[in-house]
Amino acid sequence: MLFARFQTDAGSEAAARTRFETFVTYLVKARYPGATTVASKNHNDWGIDTFVGSLAGGVTRIWQSKFFLEWGDSSMKQVRASFNSAMKKSAEEKFTVDVWTLVIPSILEPGQLKSFQTWATKQMKTHTVDITIWQGDELCSQLLSEEASHVRREFFPWTVNGSPLTEEEVAELEDDAEYDAALFVRQLREAGHVEVSAACGQYFATDALLRDLEARGSHSALAAFSSIRQSVHAAWEDRFNEAAPLADEHGQMKGLVRTVMADAVALSDPVGLRLAPSHKRGTAHHLVERGTAGWVTHWRNVAVTHASEKAVTETTVDEPVAPAPPETSVLTEPVEVALLATKEAIS
Repeated sequence: MLFARFQTDAGSEAAARTRFETFVTYLVKARYPGATTVASKNHNDWGIDTFVGSLAGGVTRIWQSKFFLEWGDSSMKQVRASFNSAMKKSAEEKFTVDVWTLVIPSILEPGQLKSFQTWATKQMKTHTVDITIWQGDELCSQLLSEEASHVRREFFPWTVNGSPLTEEEVAELEDDAEYDAALFVRQLREAGHVEVSAACGQYFATDALLRDLEARGSHSALAAFSSIRQSVHAAWEDRFNEAAPLADEHGQMKGLVRTVMADAVALSDPVGLRLAPSHKRGTAHHLVERGTAGWVTHWRNVAVTHASEKAVTETTVDEPVAPAPPETSVLTEPVEVALLATKEAIS
């Protein structure tokens, strides 16, 4: 299945779900340029993934994305919950939902589709809203349109005529001990992370990629990487601002690293550069190593302390060794004079 690649490439179901939601927003924007999305803070997205219209008393069309590769027992329950959330918020916030569309990558069996349509018919009568569904076949059909060609190239480049980009090679780290004194490792430890081997490998893979791009003189690829770095930084900033008020007394924010890494992996590859998930995760560690991000509320203090300690260590190592004083006779001056007098007497 075409859309199963989201999970394969993203590395986790959570990251795949985020990437699918982004894909749907891009696809909707191809048809409705004014379409946009909303941030989900503490899972409070009002039952909206993508929408067109106004939430301030206007008429709105909503697309609800569900990354269901298979329609399971809990699928309809999740759909009902998202729809009810949208209806509840539209009543509270005084905006009208004109059309509500469920978007899934799979194709329902006859009995499953009948169940959905039966529920949808009942809700349309209750809420006077048109309910539709985009299944996998509809998504594929839209991807073949000229207006969505850029979406297809962005998310499924290997299906576009011409030579598809190959994923950049992931270099492997032999010994993560070389990063024991690195700032990004210290920041992870400060956040309570015990195991950091995978993080070291991701940092190394990204570092090796950048060195390789520079050696190749790939200026366009380096510019593309700069774009993904900015996107990862923005993702970190959003998640940090959400988590900071919930930090414990040690400044630790549970789940921050995991959510930022999932967001990083879900980011679309920049034009001209196809990155592996390890490269995107490693980009987040690079930001921390550069002192522009961290995993605890006091990450700036950690970075300053680390830099100070590093400077002291380097100064100690580089400090020249003072030359040894010239050798002096073990004999004291009076003894030397006496010896000379004795020699003269013998002579």
